[in-house]
Amino acid sequence: MPIPSFAYRVESVVSGQAQVLIAGENRFSFEGDDVLVELASITTVGVKHLSEVDSHTVNSILGSRSHVVRFINGSVLRYAYNSAGDLLELSGENLACTLSAEGELLFRLR
Repeated sequence: MPIPSFAYRVESVVSGQAQVLIAGENRFSFEGDDVLVELASITTVGVKHLSEVDSHTVNSILGSRSHVVRFINGSVLRYAYNSAGDLLELSGENLACTLSAEGELLFRLR
């Protein structure tokens, strides 16, 4: 399988372990147990496997749309956009996600 053009590259190494990874314009820095994720652009927030979704609620409030996605294992994903399409909120519990080179952030069960 060919490596995609946005594949990770290591920017710095400390004590034999990667400390900063680059994926496209996104940076992932590691400090102990913490990971700093710097995302250049998120174009889409979504769910990778719809079969894992129990419910999806959308509320429109003051020019924004708020989404609450509940998964079959009890996990919850919350995100909101304003009328210009800017991401206002993003939070999740007990989920994994993939980030594409195009800025698509797709969530799934861990």
